[in-house]
Amino acid sequence: MALVDLVELPSLGEHKQLSEVLTSVLLEDYRPHSSPPNTKDPYFRTHKLLDSFSALQTKSKWEKTAPKEDLQLKQAAALVVKLEGNARFSSGDISGAAAKYTEALALCPVKAKKERLVLYSNRAQCHLLLRNPEGAISDATRALCLHNPVNRHGRSLWRRAQVHFCQGSLQVAEHKSSMLV
Repeated sequence: MALVDLVELPSLGEHKQLSEVLTSVLLEDYRPHSSPPNTKDPYFRTHKLLDSFSALQTKSKWEKTAPKEDLQLKQAAALVVKLEGNARFSSGDISGAAAKYTEALALCPVKAKKERLVLYSNRAQCHLLLRNPEGAISDATRALCLHNPVNRHGRSLWRRAQVHFCQGSLQVAEHKSSMLV
């Protein structure tokens, strides 16, 4: 599942076109679902991630032939929705903010890397506050993949580090409590 977070990474060292290689490997045997995946399926998260990744790939292909005006309209709409997310975040509606950032990501063109970076980073903060470490790490990683140079976006690095620190703290606390029994 972590590989899906790296699909927007353009290269890694001397490995060019990394996102294209990851895309072909991840979707090699993938078949989109005609209905939403069953939440009781042990691979529910994997199916959901691959569904969203497949949609991102389809969107990227569409954008290559879409009129420039359509992409500009989508980017403007994404900005409006992002601002709604910011307002919800400021008012304390963290779940609502995360939903707005998700909506903005769906609208935002794949080529608008700076905007997508901010949206992923903002949603990572929401996941962090909602105590969803997997979501926070995933979104922070996606933001870091979009930054140029890679892995240099301070806020995303900080958010991912916070999650890892909190997870480590929780493991230490669980270990200490088990020692008391």
